[in-house]
Amino acid sequence: ALAAARHAGGGKAPPEMAQQLVAVAIARFGADSETLIADVLDAAGHATARAAAMDGNPLLRRAAARALSSQPSEEDVAALRTLLSDKDRSVEATAVRALGENKVEAARTELLVRARLGFPEVRAAALEAVGSMGGEFVLDALVLGATDADVQVRRASAKGLANLADPSATGF
Repeated sequence: ALAAARHAGGGKAPPEMAQQLVAVAIARFGADSETLIADVLDAAGHATARAAAMDGNPLLRRAAARALSSQPSEEDVAALRTLLSDKDRSVEATAVRALGENKVEAARTELLVRARLGFPEVRAAALEAVGSMGGEFVLDALVLGATDADVQVRRASAKGLANLADPSATGF
């Protein structure tokens, strides 16, 4: 149904249909529906995903972060930056991961800051994200994370080091 609606709607599913599908996904699958919801939001277009980024439900905000990080416009990056300051750590961590996986350069500074400071869950997501992005100051953040007292942060730092996109881009 979603594919047919996208085809009929010029590449985007109608927002009303997206809202109905999201409601059904939450009702039937709860927290396990995050990936499905992100796909629905992506199919409905980034304007619908930006609206979901402001919803009171953290599940919708996490799904919106995933949908918005793929080929983000300036408006999408602004919405994602807002999610980086979300009061729910899982939303912040999801936004960090999504930005890193999609190598959104406009968020590099914010990701590097979170790789060094903050709650372990968010630091871990940021360390993996910057490791996949590579570039200046990344190796410093990853080495610092490797010596952290928190095992989750150390593990993420090791993954970031292993996934370092372009070791020659680190400046060493």
